[in-house]
Order: sequence, then C-alpha cells, then structure tokens
Amino acid sequence: MSKKRPSTRTSVKSRGIIDRFSEDYWHSRVFRNTYTHHGRRFVVGRWSIKIQIAGVRRTFSLESADQVSAAREALLLYRRLTNESSNPQGPPSAAETVAPGEKELPVRSTHSNSDRSLPAYWRPRLIRRKYLGRALGRADYEWSVLIEFKSERSYFPLATADESAAAAAAAERFSVIAALGWNHARLSYFREFTVGVVWSTNPFACTYTTLLAIPGTEPSEAPASADLATRKQPVIVLERDYGIRRALAHWLRRQQQTVTRVLCVEPSEAIEVIETNAGALTLVNMGTVGSAGELLIHELTAACPRAAIFGYGVFEDSDHIFASLSGVNGGYLLRRRPPEQLLEPVLGVSTRARADAPPLAQTARRYFERLFDFADSKEIQPDAGLLTGREYEILSCLSKGYQDKEIASRLNISIWTVHSHVRKIFVKYGVYSRTEAVVKYLRL
Repeated sequence: MSKKRPSTRTSVKSRGIIDRFSEDYWHSRVFRNTYTHHGRRFVVGRWSIKIQIAGVRRTFSLESADQVSAAREALLLYRRLTNESSNPQGPPSAAETVAPGEKELPVRSTHSNSDRSLPAYWRPRLIRRKYLGRALGRADYEWSVLIEFKSERSYFPLATADESAAAAAAAERFSVIAALGWNHARLSYFREFTVGVVWSTNPFACTYTTLLAIPGTEPSEAPASADLATRKQPVIVLERDYGIRRALAHWLRRQQQTVTRVLCVEPSEAIEVIETNAGALTLVNMGTVGSAGELLIHELTAACPRAAIFGYGVFEDSDHIFASLSGVNGGYLLRRRPPEQLLEPVLGVSTRARADAPPLAQTARRYFERLFDFADSKEIQPDAGLLTGREYEILSCLSKGYQDKEIASRLNISIWTVHSHVRKIFVKYGVYSRTEAVVKYLRL
C-alpha cells in the first residue's frame, strides 16, 4: 500500500502570446559574437541575429551599431524572410517586405560569399598562429586567417602585422578561392599545415611539425651538387600537392642530424626510385596520394621488402592528428619537433655507416623507448627469462593491440586469467601501465 503525497508544485503561468513582429521581441534576441585571443575574450563590434524559417536556422550579421536599431533591423529581416518563404514564386516586392513608412535596411548573411569578399568580414576573424614563426622565417606577430569554402578549409598566413592590410589580404584570398577554386589558391599563396610522420601504428608514435606550403610564385631552390650525392642520406617523398611537396623538400634537406638528398616522385615511379636508391627513407602521404595512401604503402612494402617505408599525414593543425586516430589500443606518443628535426627518430640516433646501422624501423622504436622516464639510472632492465611462457604470449598480444576479450579468445582462457597475468607482468617489469610493459617488451 502506498500513499500519494500531495503535490507541492506551483502552477505554471501560461506563456503570453509571442509577437515576432514586435521590436521588443527582437531586442532581447540580438547578440554580439565573441572570440578568444591570447587568453583574452573580445566582443565583435557588429550585432547578429539567429532566425529560423521553415525549419532552417541561419545567423545574420546586422549593420546597426546600437541594440535598438539592431532589433528594428532584425524585425525587417524577419518580415522579409517570412514573405519569401510564403511566396515561392519569386522574391517579395518592397511593399510586401517593408511596412509603410519604414526604410528597408541591407541584410547581410554571415554565410554569403558577398560578405566574405569584404575586408570588414575578416577583420574580427584574424588570428596569430603559435608556431608560424618557425616556418620560412615568418614572424609570430603576423596575422593569419582560417578560410573555409565548399567543405575545404586551410590557414593562410597574411604576411603583415597591420590589421587593415591583413583583412584586405584575407578577403583577396577568399575571392580567389570562390572564383578560381582551391587549386589556384594552392599555387598562389602560402598555406599553413601540420605534417606528422608515423613511425609506429600500435603503439602510435609520430613526430610532427608545422610548415608552410610553398606556392609556385616563390622561386625554387637550386639542385644539390652531384658530387655530394653519394654522401647524402636519400629521402623519397610521395606527395602530389605541389606546395606541400616543396615545403617538405625544403625542410627535409635541412635536417640537423645528417645531410639528406630529397627526391619527390609520383606513385608510378616509386618502386623504380626506391630500388635505385638503396638505404633510402621513403615517406608516403597516407591521405592524399591517389586517395589510397595506406594501400600504396602495402604495395611498396611488398615490392621492396627491404626498404624503409613510413607513412605521414597532412592535417589542418596538430589537434586533428589525435582526432583522426581510432582503434589504437597500445598507447600514443605524439612529439612536436622543429621542422629541421622532423626525422630525428631515424636520423638522429646512429652515426655509423649505413651498412652497419640497424633497420630504420628499429631505430625509430628505440628512439621513442628512450622518451619514457623510468625510475632511475639504476633500474635493472627486464630479463628475457623473467616472464613465463603464458605471460609472454599475453604481452605479445598486447603489443599487437589486442583487447582482453580478444586475448582470452585467442589463447582459450578466461578474461579473468588474462587480468591476473597482466598484473603479474606489471609487478615483474615494475611498470604501471600496459604501454610501459609493451615498450619494455619491445626492447628485448
């Protein structure tokens, strides 16, 4: 038996009639956008309004400087849009849109191309990129802008610290993209991008840096001297974007660890070039080379099994590297390096002759192993006979990224037995995570 408690809720007052054709309604709905720069919050000078018509919600930028005028402008805009939605035969006339005695105001959508072709649109959107000063002598105080058009977006440095000139340059770049397309812009302007070279997929380990794609308007570098070619480490790059290819060639030739000779080739020429340049380091764009970069890496590895072939990705910024990952169970190691140290994992370790040096994949693995700060210099390295056979089987599965359920099924044991063995591995290796255990296992 239960008792029903008396309701203590107060009656809710009925909402009044919403009059969207009143200026008072729009007065509380106009707003100013904000943005954050160098930890400070800034308010955009123009007022904006969000209006939903026929299930579609859009944001509009208003011309008025004060809130009262902005509310009136929003009302006129709402009248226009409602008339357009109710009159699909054509645009409404001025008499249908504007009430008697009212002056029609120009309406500008924040999403329209005509707005984005004006410097005033870009002025509040100018930004300063943190790592831009490291690329081709650019200064950190110069303005940059993020331009998005037809599902593509990219950061463009504007080569000026003057805000007005930067806004005009941003409008110019957008106009070129809208009129001539992204390919023309890539050949005409510097673009910022982040490149990450993947040395291991699971655990995921990569070095990354921020560069500027060099447009075709910049002079090309003089070719390397032929008499020094035999003493240089060859680096083969498979990249179809002309600006990114030039940027990679520029910086890979300037690696601090060793003298390199960079060869940029097409995918159809890759096998022949790899076979001709013994001991070369081959870098393949996993995302843009023929839209099947990973498949190309497998094909090249099968055709040239002794070659050192690694993939790399091109990203809008460093945040997109981690966002692009999935299905990695062995841990992550992402390390930012200056452009002249991007190949440090394979070129900065061994100074021996190439014939005596270990495989580059093994060199890269040992480079990341040393980044783990284990207890102290007196720590005893794990003994190869420290673990039991079953524990080594489980650790081998962990190094390949298997989950506990997959390990249990593969070894025909229960998941609780897997957990017990993992705890014993931690104790014997003196570690606290699976990533540390895998790294020590790979060191043996």
